[in-house]
Amino acid sequence: MTDAQTTCTTCGALIRQITADRNQGLCVPCDRRAAAIPPDDFKLPFELLERIEALGADPDRFLEMTWRDGVSYTLGFLEKIEESDRLRDHWAPILLAFAKQCRLDAPPPSSAALAPRDLAKLPIYEASIQRSERLPPSRRSEALFCSIPLLAIPVALRCWPGDDERTVVLTPDEWDEWRKIYQHPDNAFWWFAHVWWRIDDPPDPDAPGMCGKNLTLPEGETPWLVTSGLSWGALAGGWTTELWSWNGTSARFVKEVGRAYS
Repeated sequence: MTDAQTTCTTCGALIRQITADRNQGLCVPCDRRAAAIPPDDFKLPFELLERIEALGADPDRFLEMTWRDGVSYTLGFLEKIEESDRLRDHWAPILLAFAKQCRLDAPPPSSAALAPRDLAKLPIYEASIQRSERLPPSRRSEALFCSIPLLAIPVALRCWPGDDERTVVLTPDEWDEWRKIYQHPDNAFWWFAHVWWRIDDPPDPDAPGMCGKNLTLPEGETPWLVTSGLSWGALAGGWTTELWSWNGTSARFVKEVGRAYS
């Protein structure tokens, strides 16, 4: 004898009748989502409302969190945001001074000074930047790090992300140097996001994600790997890698060879 079955009244998934009876017609995932929605008369405690408004945040963003996880959890979350703001206030001026000095020490070359091989990379960088996700303003992303090779910095300044004052453009080596200066505290919310673009010419066969990839091209062509990536937290972000070909005169797209997002 089999259990009687029915469908979830919200998503239509096939579920056991006993589950529907227990959850007012809902499957387990839909029941959990419904339980997390606060009733219309639920209000945030005054102590929370004051802290949220002091951060310039929207109180409505914290209604569901407080209903689901409790006042103490939301207070802890707000403390994390306040910690991130303190880090930003201290380190952002130091970062801006560092980036300014980097450009004084190493101005990008003009396109007229580039060899044809490097000149062919500029439109690839531009197209990759134009396709990249734009991050909205956020209390936890008050700086947008963009790392890109020196030759493509003018492209990044022109295309990413426009006149957003949060943007700091560094070369990969400068980004690594900054990470030696600034050590982000464990478990602290990020006050920055990091976007990067690079063309590996030639590719490193031992690079992450390249194991077993077929980069074979017709005779007379050499491979380029074009990678774009984004991270805005310890576990949020991803990257895409494409195979391009250079024949000595022009570059062409071949295929996507890797993608990972979380």
